[in-house]
Amino acid sequence: MDVERQEALLNQFVAAQLTEQRERCGITQSNLARLLGVNINVIQNAESGVERIAAHQLYEACQVFGISLRCFFRDYTDALRAEAPVETQLKAPVTQEAEQAPT
Repeated sequence: MDVERQEALLNQFVAAQLTEQRERCGITQSNLARLLGVNINVIQNAESGVERIAAHQLYEACQVFGISLRCFFRDYTDALRAEAPVETQLKAPVTQEAEQAPT
């Protein structure tokens, strides 16, 4: 997968995940913007994928949602693999969890 496609997929993932987590918590875009100290346009643009949200704002949003960044991105690898050609998926690196599995 080329870098542009990977970047687009990441941006789409973050936008969808931000919306999903915000709605799960019952927080409006306006309230999230207030909690993060940003203009509502930042949240609207991030959720629509028009602009990227800054890393520190994403971190703060995760704190508001009561989740870690790791939890926020937990399904990203699956989304990335779904987009990758089969031959790339077969060469995927072994995850740390797999490496630490008991024998």
